[in-house]
Amino acid sequence: MEAALRSMLQSTFGEYVEGLDRADAASFPLTLRDLRLKEKKIQEELDEDGGFPFDITDGRIGAITVNPGWMGTVEVRATDIVLNFSFSAMKAMNQALKGKDDDEEEENHGPHRGMPP
Repeated sequence: MEAALRSMLQSTFGEYVEGLDRADAASFPLTLRDLRLKEKKIQEELDEDGGFPFDITDGRIGAITVNPGWMGTVEVRATDIVLNFSFSAMKAMNQALKGKDDDEEEENHGPHRGMPP
């Protein structure tokens, strides 16, 4: 069960959270405290569509508690999550211009007056 819980934690949170290797799965519920978020990876996810005008500057999870049940269920509870962001005027402006360009393209390529559909 220990190996399965470690694997589940790593595969679910490993890309985004540092400190999961400190997990001691010998007693239950398993509790990890004061975990740091991997800001760069989270930022990559947020930037994927280009519409998020903020940069994540810092983040942490106060505690993750993993409690396996008798019927094979596993409850994972994250508490005291803190995310700090900074506003990026450049990203906001790029998104606004992108929206404007999309509107103009739609106007230029939409149905023309007097032309049959």
